Amino acid sequence: MALAADGYTLVIQFADTGGNITTRSHDLTSADDAAATTDAAAILAAYANVTDAAVKGYSINKKFVEQSLSLPAAAEVENNLQLTLKIFQKPNKSGTLRIPAPKAGLFVSTSG
Repeated sequence: MALAADGYTLVIQFADTGGNITTRSHDLTSADDAAATTDAAAILAAYANVTDAAVKGYSINKKFVEQSLSLPAAAEVENNLQLTLKIFQKPNKSGTLRIPAPKAGLFVSTSG
């Protein structure tokens, strides 16, 4: 696996009067972390001039890509393993984890 840095993404969450949330993503052409922060501030300022929505939050994500991708022989991302799990110390809440192209060994049980 040879993952290499491949730029930045700015993800902004906006909230409206009813508390509805929408997300906007922007690929940044910034050369480094400091430039990404500066570019994000400029984009946020531009949005402030054109939207009545409140910025609920934002993140600046550094992207990485596989430089020498070789596809697996027998994996299909359409197949998913879905796990519904209880949230620790929240007995009335659960979360769902979806694993794409699960390994066959995950479905084998030694306890029959």
